[in-house]
Amino acid sequence: WTWAGCADRCLDAHLGHACGLAKSETGVVWTGGDDGLIKAWDLRVGEAACTVVSSIPAPRGAVWAVATRGNIVAAGATNASIAIWDVRAMGAGRDAHLRIGSAHEDAIAGLAFSPDGDTLISSSFDSSIKLWDPRGSATATPRMEDAAGGEGR
Repeated sequence: WTWAGCADRCLDAHLGHACGLAKSETGVVWTGGDDGLIKAWDLRVGEAACTVVSSIPAPRGAVWAVATRGNIVAAGATNASIAIWDVRAMGAGRDAHLRIGSAHEDAIAGLAFSPDGDTLISSSFDSSIKLWDPRGSATATPRMEDAAGGEGR
């Protein structure tokens, strides 16, 4: 099997690997990378629409997972943390962070929002999947300990 297509353009997205990728309903593409940054891209222009410096707690981790739903962007890092932002607050002089916190025992491998946006689902190299309320407080606990109820480990 070979790839027969060719890229329209190549963007220098991150220092190191560009790992996380999510497309919003508005067409903005969010990326995360080894540099610990989350970037929003307007592909009509081909430049970074904005850059958000990750505030995931130390030790600062690479951003391997990104998800978006409506005005919410979530990022998961190698330090097992998840950060959630409200993009409407970015640039409006308000704190855009909805929650930052330790989520798993190992690196976050993937993030996805439920179709209604009421649940953020995270997977990790610790072999668990957890369900979260994305509007929860900084000390919010997962909706369930893990989706498998701790079984299958």
